[in-house]
Amino acid sequence: MAKLNNINFQSIALNIFISIFFSVLSTMVFTILYNKFYHKSIATINLDEIISNHIVQIKDKTLDDSQLIAVSEEFSKKLDFILHEIEKKDNVILLTSPAVISTNVPSYNDSVLFYLNQIGFYQNVS
Repeated sequence: MAKLNNINFQSIALNIFISIFFSVLSTMVFTILYNKFYHKSIATINLDEIISNHIVQIKDKTLDDSQLIAVSEEFSKKLDFILHEIEKKDNVILLTSPAVISTNVPSYNDSVLFYLNQIGFYQNVS
């Protein structure tokens, strides 16, 4: 039977404890940093309301088909740009309202309408 000579069990236990401690510490630091910089919360927008406002704005204008297409394409590009900017700036994922069941999700409709007004695309129609 082999003897266990010169084995320091206290040293082994201390090494195991230090390894576990730093593993837990590094996991906590990673989780905190991940949540701070990469975690995105969910928010909603009501595209029906935004597009309805756009339709109300352009329906009274006398535009031919090619002008309507041009205005709608410009609106689509501006809306897409605004939605991406809001997602980047506020670190959120924007979903359409019907896709979200929860009632505790913030709505970004007012922000989208505000930015559309800021770029002079249309005035808010009530």
